Amino acid sequence: MESTNLEPSAPEPEPTVPNPEPPSAAPEPVAAPPAAPAPGSLANAGEAEAARAAARGAALRQLGLRDPLPLTVVREYKGKQQKDANGEFTREAQQFSALGYTVTSQSWAQGQWGCGAWLVALFCILLVGLGLLILAYMLIVKPAGTLTVTYTLKG
Repeated sequence: MESTNLEPSAPEPEPTVPNPEPPSAAPEPVAAPPAAPAPGSLANAGEAEAARAAARGAALRQLGLRDPLPLTVVREYKGKQQKDANGEFTREAQQFSALGYTVTSQSWAQGQWGCGAWLVALFCILLVGLGLLILAYMLIVKPAGTLTVTYTLKG
């Protein structure tokens, strides 16, 4: 009768591969990665020009203008009071300034009811009697005024 060995056999050693390169005394210098551009700066002049063109195009679209720029632009800003219209004017004036425009003139006209509105109120007084309420409303509530601004292109 043959005896069987139940003990596990030792693993066979893995063959070693000789290293073809001799070890060097000094480690190889590692090239430093290229320096990243500073935040907010562009890598080259082409990118800077493209960024300026994109910003200019966005400003033109926002203001409703097209190239070539007109020499004079007239804008109207509505508001119950002049300070209401000045808020919108100030925001837009900065955008126009960036495109090379200056404010040439500005004028404020207080809102007023037209002749047609007064005639309708008078007609309602004569026929319906409701015209007194309409007339009182027209005397108390004024329509929005208009700030008219003229921008002129510099140069």
